[in-house]
Amino acid sequence: MSIFIDSADPIEVQKACELGWVKGVTTNPILVQRAGGDPDVLLEALASFELGPLYYQLTAKDEKGMEQEARRVLDIVGESLVLKIPPTTSGYNFVHHYHDEFQCCITALFSPIQAMAAQEVGAQEVVVYVHRATQQRGNGVQLVKDVREILAYGNVSLLAASIKSSKEAGMAFLAGAQHVTAGLSVLENLIKDEFSLQALNQFNRDGIGI
Repeated sequence: MSIFIDSADPIEVQKACELGWVKGVTTNPILVQRAGGDPDVLLEALASFELGPLYYQLTAKDEKGMEQEARRVLDIVGESLVLKIPPTTSGYNFVHHYHDEFQCCITALFSPIQAMAAQEVGAQEVVVYVHRATQQRGNGVQLVKDVREILAYGNVSLLAASIKSSKEAGMAFLAGAQHVTAGLSVLENLIKDEFSLQALNQFNRDGIGI
């Protein structure tokens, strides 16, 4: 199991590195846009942290364009690259033809059958949007459970994204996700709990050390 930061901002990724328990970086086109600047330079900066896998989402619409984009990003990022690929006909075709060359992760899944198709074409990983699925379908954690069940006999990993709270992160892991990714503000709160703070305050107030 691993926890990743969902950000393309080098400053945020640096802070995630300092936490010590964040083991990868996930990005998407909107996060890249928000970070600003030349995407090539940005990806090079993110890769330089060597935090773990670096997820980049392809934006090309056809299979040939996806291949060209993937090779360009691979030249920048190197072996840590994981390609996030949309669940379109072209996306599934790309994975079918290139999963031996690239680490392929089909993203934005909202149904178990999409995950089954991802497994059949050779994807190594899938992404489920937990909070967004809850808003649109009613129960994002249940979707994680359903996807994990349909992938139970294969080797496809499940990454839970769109995580907006510590509770969602924990429930996603309990539902079967191997990895969880979240924004920096959520990550910083994962290790905090009001009852832990109460216990520590009591130790500090009533206890003694060397």
